[in-house]
Amino acid sequence: MPNLISQSAAKIPPYQEFDWFVFIGVRPVTLETRTHEVQIDATERFGTWVGARGKIYVVHEDAPDIVFPATPAQARSLMGRAKAYKGRVKGKAVTNSKIGKSIERDPDAKPVDPEPIKAKADSGVKAVLAEIRKQPFHKPRSIVYMRRAEDIDGSTILYFDATTSYLESLKKDAVWEKYAEKLLVAAMKGQDVEVGASVIPPSKKSKAIAVLLVRVP
Repeated sequence: MPNLISQSAAKIPPYQEFDWFVFIGVRPVTLETRTHEVQIDATERFGTWVGARGKIYVVHEDAPDIVFPATPAQARSLMGRAKAYKGRVKGKAVTNSKIGKSIERDPDAKPVDPEPIKAKADSGVKAVLAEIRKQPFHKPRSIVYMRRAEDIDGSTILYFDATTSYLESLKKDAVWEKYAEKLLVAAMKGQDVEVGASVIPPSKKSKAIAVLLVRVP
């Protein structure tokens, strides 16, 4: 998968070995790589790992195999507004070595808002993703938001990574693209959007990646 952090290269362990938390902040925290973006909202779970030279890595419960690097400021923003979590993520047990110990809080952090306000655009992305996951894709929960791009006509293209789903389907590229587009049409029924699906062939630097596209006005 292009531009994602290689866990083997960076010696990052599986997400089950991360320290897990529940985010309780009012304002969300956004992390990104060149191809993926994630927003961590109140009540959502995330894992952290401190690697070599103090580098901090974060994973989100929706797609814990996608690793995001975090700046010290982003890490403080997350950790200062979080509580330790012990339970299951994607069916696997996770915990937190800090359970039973105090967690350093951000003195400037605001109290938890019982009804956190989310940005309209980000809520829209999550709504689109929720509809996509309702369709009979293979492993629909493995489909995750990648990024957005503004087109010259003023519309916005939302990109979703469906690589795991594509691989699980065992379908040939052209067959999967047609199949995925049919499911996207069903997911977006009644909405003024354009949809598409594409399998980007592997290269010397990256594996094949399957992408779903939704263009919104």
